[in-house]
Amino acid sequence: MNHALIAVIAYLTGAVTIFAYVNRNRYLDLLMASIGLIAYGTSSTMIALKILPFWSFLLARLAMVYITISVALLAIRIARTFYVSFKKYLGLK
Repeated sequence: MNHALIAVIAYLTGAVTIFAYVNRNRYLDLLMASIGLIAYGTSSTMIALKILPFWSFLLARLAMVYITISVALLAIRIARTFYVSFKKYLGLK
């Protein structure tokens, strides 16, 4: 795909996650995902415009680290919610 199109998609998805973080839930995984998506959109814009290629690839790698951490935090939050629901279902304290 074209890097400019990837940047637009990343910016729009980042805006949606920022909206979800600000208006609904204050979860750390949403914050990390929005930072990662905005950073990835910025790096894709820099790659598309051929501005500072070394720093743009470094920013893309940093964005992937943020997104990976946010996915791990999301998995932990889902597992914890499932565990609490399962305990309530079994009638345990």
